[in-house]
Amino acid sequence: MIAQMVNFSCVYNVKDYSDSAAQSDDSAIAKALQDASKNPGGGVVYLPSGNYQLQDNVMVPSNVVIRGEPTTDPAKSGSNPGKLDPKTKVSCPDRKHLGFLNADPGAKNIGIVNLNLDGCAIMLWPGLVSSAKPTDLKDYWWEATDVQGMGSNKVVLGNKVSNVMFGYPDPDHTSGNEWPWRFSTAIAAYSQLNLLVGNNMVAEATSSTKVTVTFSGTEFKDIEFPYDNRYGIDVNRGKSLHCGAATNAPVPSFFRVV
Repeated sequence: MIAQMVNFSCVYNVKDYSDSAAQSDDSAIAKALQDASKNPGGGVVYLPSGNYQLQDNVMVPSNVVIRGEPTTDPAKSGSNPGKLDPKTKVSCPDRKHLGFLNADPGAKNIGIVNLNLDGCAIMLWPGLVSSAKPTDLKDYWWEATDVQGMGSNKVVLGNKVSNVMFGYPDPDHTSGNEWPWRFSTAIAAYSQLNLLVGNNMVAEATSSTKVTVTFSGTEFKDIEFPYDNRYGIDVNRGKSLHCGAATNAPVPSFFRVV
C-alpha cells in the first residue's frame, strides 16, 4: 500500500523553502506541501534532521507523505517503552493541540512518517457535519451531527509523540479551569479504506506546569497539569461497502489506546 501511495521519487526538502531567517517553519512546510500536492502522483515532503517550530496547524493535502529523519529503534521493547527517537523534531505551542491536520472527507494517499513531535498532534480526521471549523478541536467534534467521509490510504508510522493536550476542561463551557480535555488525542487516524498505524511511540510527558482548578466550588492551587490524561492513539476504520453497494456513511470500528 505504501509504495503505491505517492511518487516517492519526487522529494521536496523543506530546507529549500526557507529563503530567509524570518521564514517561519509553518510557511516553509506549507509551501513544500503545496508543491508536492500539485505534482502528478504527489510526492514526499522531507524534513531533514533538526528542530522545527509550528505556530498553527499544518494542513496536510492528499497525495503527500511527510517524512522526517528516522532512527531504527522500535517504539516498544517487550513490556517497556522502546528507544524510538526520530531526529526530526517538531514542537507546537503548549496545550493548544495543534499539529498535522487533514479533515477532508475525500482525502487520500497521506502519510506522516518518522517525526519526533513535542506538543504536536497527528490528526487525520474524518470530514464531519459540524457548525465548527475543522481546526477547532473541541467544537468540531462536540457539535458534529454526521460523518461525511473518512478518506482512504493513510499511513502513520515511526513517530514519537509527547506532551499533547488541549487545555480546556469540559465541552459545555461551564468552567474556566484549564484542565485536560479528555478527548484530545496524540494520534488520530480515520479511514474508509487502507489504514496503517504502526511503531508509533506515545511517550510519557516531559512538560511540567502548575495550574489552579475549581471542583464543586473548592479551589485547588499549584496542581500539576496532567498532560497524559487523554487518549493516546485513536483509530477508526469505516467500511466503504455495505452488502455490495457503495455508501458514504462509514460503519465505525474504534480502536483506542489511552
